[in-house]
Amino acid sequence: MPPKPPIPSPKDLDDAIQATNEHLATAICDTHLHIDERFQASNQNLEPQLHMMQTRMENQDQLQATRHESLKSYLTKLLKQTHQPVTTAAAAGPSSILSSTQQSRLLSPL
Repeated sequence: MPPKPPIPSPKDLDDAIQATNEHLATAICDTHLHIDERFQASNQNLEPQLHMMQTRMENQDQLQATRHESLKSYLTKLLKQTHQPVTTAAAAGPSSILSSTQQSRLLSPL
């Protein structure tokens, strides 16, 4: 039968716990540094893309405003044209708008 391992003393346990704590603190610090570096690298990559997206959105807003104004202007002109006073040809009656052939067809018996 193999010999039993010796029972560690309280000082040995304290030393082991302190070494483990120091090792964990170092690992945590290294992990934080690594994560910070990755965030900084990601941020440097994302800032130009963010700027490009903001520029695109501003351009789309301007384009939409321009199209809105153009459409509004077009509709205003269209409404003005449809609500203009009756012209002399239309006021004279339907017979003056029709050609003489069309007028004779309307007046002739079936």
